Amino acid sequence: MKKIEYCCLNPIASLAYIEDYCRRTIGENLDSITLPSLFVKRAKEILGEHPISLSTAIAVPFGWSVIEAKIAEIILAMVDGADELEVMINMTALKNNDWQYLAKELNTILTVVRKQQKRINIIVESEYLNAEEITRCCDLYGAAGIDCLSLSTGFHERLPAFETVRQFRSQLADAVQLKIAGASLDHAAIDLYRAAGADRIGLLVK
Repeated sequence: MKKIEYCCLNPIASLAYIEDYCRRTIGENLDSITLPSLFVKRAKEILGEHPISLSTAIAVPFGWSVIEAKIAEIILAMVDGADELEVMINMTALKNNDWQYLAKELNTILTVVRKQQKRINIIVESEYLNAEEITRCCDLYGAAGIDCLSLSTGFHERLPAFETVRQFRSQLADAVQLKIAGASLDHAAIDLYRAAGADRIGLLVK
């Protein structure tokens, strides 16, 4: 059964808010919650052994951080208790056709994350991509064996087109899940995204 995930992108969220947020999600049928890295440690204390997955975003929204900075963020998040790392690729490198850099970034990150047996979710802003870039993303990230490819951060003004989701799903390795994240997702839109090939739906909650 495909479940819903919550993503907290509130830039002014207080610790008290996050604590209440975590306690409320325990009683809901969720696969995971994504929180700012500052709150991962406290969230893990509250969630305890609850099966809900705890995730945090790395280098969102544009992925501009150098590889070493992303690795530092990832290591700290794992130490604090993150189960999954949602890592934004360097979109500027992609749009400049620097696939060698993106491959180096991916391989470095995967080595660190897999060593700790954590899940890796790679994020791209699919609405910036042309057909060739979509194909190359599917080839690179699908062959690497990531767990999930997210097609949006939730910061872009537009959600991915349903046709874009279908293009990714038709070219991406079957073992790699597809995720859509957005604030304005009603039940009808969620059903259409799932029909197009999305495996995971992230609702942005403030």
